[in-house]
Amino acid sequence: RKRGNAWTAIMSHSIMRTLGKYSYGLYVYHLLILGLIRRLVPPGELAARAHSPALAVIAFVSVAAAVSFAIAFASWHLYEKQFLKLKKFFSYKASQSKSN
Repeated sequence: RKRGNAWTAIMSHSIMRTLGKYSYGLYVYHLLILGLIRRLVPPGELAARAHSPALAVIAFVSVAAAVSFAIAFASWHLYEKQFLKLKKFFSYKASQSKSN
């Protein structure tokens, strides 16, 4: 691994690379998951059960993040990866930018 600044070290960490790999699925599915969890466990009910609004928020965000990641992971391995395999059938040419 090349030596670089702190930003390079942070962004090349395995956790960040993993999030990057599944980021499209996280982007696509997270709002659906948030809505579903809100319907299953309304925020007011969750706060009452947790006896703390702050704890309810932490629990909600943790569950939503874990479920979103699990669905993004499954989507990538079951769906997206299959399409990425098709790249070998297409040739790509570097585009040239035009100057005005």
